[in-house]
Amino acid sequence: MEYFRNSSQEAVVKGALKDDAISRSNNPSDETHDGRMVSEVAEAVASLPTLEREALILSEYEGLELDEIAAIVGADVGTMGARLGSARQRLRNILSTRL
Repeated sequence: MEYFRNSSQEAVVKGALKDDAISRSNNPSDETHDGRMVSEVAEAVASLPTLEREALILSEYEGLELDEIAAIVGADVGTMGARLGSARQRLRNILSTRL
């Protein structure tokens, strides 16, 4: 699953976040706030360590379960749970200072 491990794939993250924000926002006054938030979250996700970013994207954006992610990346479920937990905590820490 080298695709998600390439840090140049930030566009994939931004695209997924932007599509989600656009589908939820019907109020034009929310667009500026939503755009800023999408950008901040995308940058924060892109800044995660490669393996954590991979776990987070596969879980949150692709909707895969831990056992599916583990099979894809060739790791055990416990390892994937730890990576995902670390990614979420790191993301919370990053975003708490930005938003």
